[in-house]
Amino acid sequence: MNEVVVQAQDLRKTYDAGRVCVLDGVSLEVRAGEMVALWGASGSGKSTLLHLLGGLDVPDSGPLSVCGGVGRRHAPGRDHGPGARAGRISRHRPPA
Repeated sequence: MNEVVVQAQDLRKTYDAGRVCVLDGVSLEVRAGEMVALWGASGSGKSTLLHLLGGLDVPDSGPLSVCGGVGRRHAPGRDHGPGARAGRISRHRPPA
């Protein structure tokens, strides 16, 4: 059984002082070796989720762990979390 490398539970992310809810209750678990694709309409939160997973931003609520590290806000001069070690993200569509 492969170890869990990404785990998120009930993530919530808002902007504009909470007036714009981009993610609401997103849960995800990815195991080592799995491939994951994000599909959705423009403005549905795909990039926001990737920003959270890459450590570029933090959720308003909900636990998030990537490779055993807890998501945190970017801080100059520090290890920038799991995103600093992330692989390439492709915008190409996987084969149908």
